[in-house]
Amino acid sequence: MIREVSENTKVEKVFSFGSLVTNLEEYQGMVDSAKAAGFSDDCCEYLYLDNTSENRFDGFSGFNHLLKQANAKYLIFCHQDILFTDSDKNDLLNKIKEIERLDPHWGLLGNAGYTEFCHKAIRITDKNFDNINLGKLPQKVVSLDENFIVLNRSANIVASANMEGFHLYGIDICLNAKNFGYASYVIDFHLTHNGVGNMSKSYSDTQDKFIRILQERKKTQLLLPLCSQFFVSSSKVTTSMLNQKWLVNLYKSIAKKVKPLESL
Repeated sequence: MIREVSENTKVEKVFSFGSLVTNLEEYQGMVDSAKAAGFSDDCCEYLYLDNTSENRFDGFSGFNHLLKQANAKYLIFCHQDILFTDSDKNDLLNKIKEIERLDPHWGLLGNAGYTEFCHKAIRITDKNFDNINLGKLPQKVVSLDENFIVLNRSANIVASANMEGFHLYGIDICLNAKNFGYASYVIDFHLTHNGVGNMSKSYSDTQDKFIRILQERKKTQLLLPLCSQFFVSSSKVTTSMLNQKWLVNLYKSIAKKVKPLESL
């Protein structure tokens, strides 16, 4: 059968929620809060990958798998431990419309990240901060925290297939979006995240592998995930030299002075 595909090919829903689940009760709490905030079954679908007995999927493979299964205009890839306590579906739709007016080539939206010039942009409540509103939002960023990411599915952004783990997939998809001409933004969409950042050995292992992969891309750059900031280059020696903590902090300090944080 031959079938023409047009720009108006129908999708069934507005939002697909996708999550990796290790605690079904906590996940159900997230779903209940989302539905109470207007993300009802008539416009949304809820997809999850079951990691309750073992880690069948990680952040990278899970993102790509859910992306293939989603049947909505936007994919919300989020943690199981977020709650929609202050913003609702209409708020998110309005923020998306705002971004589309400012930048039709947007690919990703989130609630926390770093700008190219090392400024944080954050709108969240978590265990460390109550109702934090940092930066002039919306703000273009080069990284996003993984607790809540909205993907414009028409951008066809995927996570790197040669990466694995439960950290740094937020900055990975931001880098991949940029390589394909799409931008990432932190928006003023307030929710509660009940998790905490975990700088465990698995984080450092993922970071080490991430550096090795990016070295193959032959570009020296400072990467700015929220939990750690680090240089990569094509040379292992140069990468090691640049990643002295005082040098990273100096670079960030200079970058902030070069370009202060401004709203769009």
